[in-house]
Amino acid sequence: MSPGKIKPFVDEAELHLRRAEHQVFVSLKYTRTGDVIINAINRMLEAFQVIFDGLLAIAVREGKIEEAPESIIQKLKKIKELYPEQVVEDNIKLYKFLNSFMKSKLRAENEYRKNVTLIGVVNNQETYIDIETITNYFMVIKELLKYLKEKAGKYIEEEKEEDEKGIDIF
Repeated sequence: MSPGKIKPFVDEAELHLRRAEHQVFVSLKYTRTGDVIINAINRMLEAFQVIFDGLLAIAVREGKIEEAPESIIQKLKKIKELYPEQVVEDNIKLYKFLNSFMKSKLRAENEYRKNVTLIGVVNNQETYIDIETITNYFMVIKELLKYLKEKAGKYIEEEKEEDEKGIDIF
């Protein structure tokens, strides 16, 4: 089986993060509602999943694994194994946290005010996500995208050259 292209993973992750960025830096600034925080987190979770799939696609292309696991739990385990760097570990922890947070019963406080906060329960502890927190989470995910781009760089160049020659690697 020949591995697929890597660039679509990078492009899609950038798209999700651009949308999350708009939610965090524009929509949240003007509307200040819990719904905007929820939408931003959902975009971040989508970006995480695409980035994780991209890292696994690189591992397949490099011959480190035969194919990517199907379940997210197995994907995270394999990624942790293949990419022991701190940026990856930090982002896996953040992904798990945000995923758990979104599955909890959420409520918003101080909507339409400067300190709008979304509250949920993670590991039996009340957890708060406000504008500053969601902004920090966004910056952490951007670091993971940067990491993916570094890992994907040579493959994206190869794909560009193959596209220019009219050769498809599928």
